[in-house]
Amino acid sequence: MEVYLLKSTASLIVLLGIYHLFLEKEKMHTFNRFYLLFSLLLSFTIPFITIEIAVESLPKPLLLSQSDPIPVLAQDKSIDVGVATVQKSGKNYIPIILWSLYALTTLFLVIRFGKNIYDLILKAKKNPKGSL
Repeated sequence: MEVYLLKSTASLIVLLGIYHLFLEKEKMHTFNRFYLLFSLLLSFTIPFITIEIAVESLPKPLLLSQSDPIPVLAQDKSIDVGVATVQKSGKNYIPIILWSLYALTTLFLVIRFGKNIYDLILKAKKNPKGSL
């Protein structure tokens, strides 16, 4: 879900940037409206598009055994090779930072929304009823 949101946001930013660069000062308002509507729809569908790239696998290396002078494919014989294990140290803080940023933005917008509702209620109370 996060990947979808990031891809959709990135494509929307690119399409909006194209609008601001090329179409904002044009006088064809109908075309601009359709461009903005279709760019919104396109930005929601772009993350579902996948492009597959065919990767050819390389042939397995040939191994020479000391007892056999004939080369043998690597999958036929097992070779004991010391492998060092790498342990991840530390914690991945990127999701925590992103969720914190999301929570702060949401909190800011909820507070602003509440303030705007409060201002509307005050204006409605101060407005005389027969002034229309």
